[in-house]
Amino acid sequence: MSHSFETFDRVGRAFNARLTQGISPHALYAAWFDWASHLANAPGRVLELWGLAANTNARLARFAAQSLSETVEPPFRPQPSDRRFADEAWRQVPYLLWQQAFLAAESWWTEATREVRGMTPKNAARADFMAHQMLDVWSPTNIPWLNPTIIERTRNETGANLVRGAINFQDDMLRALAGQPRPEIDSLKLGETLA
Repeated sequence: MSHSFETFDRVGRAFNARLTQGISPHALYAAWFDWASHLANAPGRVLELWGLAANTNARLARFAAQSLSETVEPPFRPQPSDRRFADEAWRQVPYLLWQQAFLAAESWWTEATREVRGMTPKNAARADFMAHQMLDVWSPTNIPWLNPTIIERTRNETGANLVRGAINFQDDMLRALAGQPRPEIDSLKLGETLA
């Protein structure tokens, strides 16, 4: 291969690394394939997951029906370290229903991405991590029109918080594309201002 084409390949890989923050897409694909292919060859595990989905949905539906007329204990709890739903507003309908739907999906995916016989533990951990990352994108805490805290703040600030957020997002995207860290991150020192 000519040197000029090798340089073009290196530029492409460097650009891809910048977009993925250095995470190899091939490692991600390999983890998903390892999980999916072993799951496809485990009909008992698939049936178990179907049963778990039915049970999870039944618990969620029962809670939704009861919560509209009485005070009832939510069937799904956030992990003790999960502070996303700490605001008291998350205990009120309709926010409580969105919270429970998300926690139900999170619970199911935690079980679904458990290691399937034959797959590597490393790929099982990667599949679980990626599933949770994708779920977190759709967490009601990350969707402004589903998050009671953001709704209240937007009402109080007449939308100025959304404008600040859009400006921060634009700045983060441009910095990521240019490979420049945020200035406040540069000032952090391991062991002093960072754990």
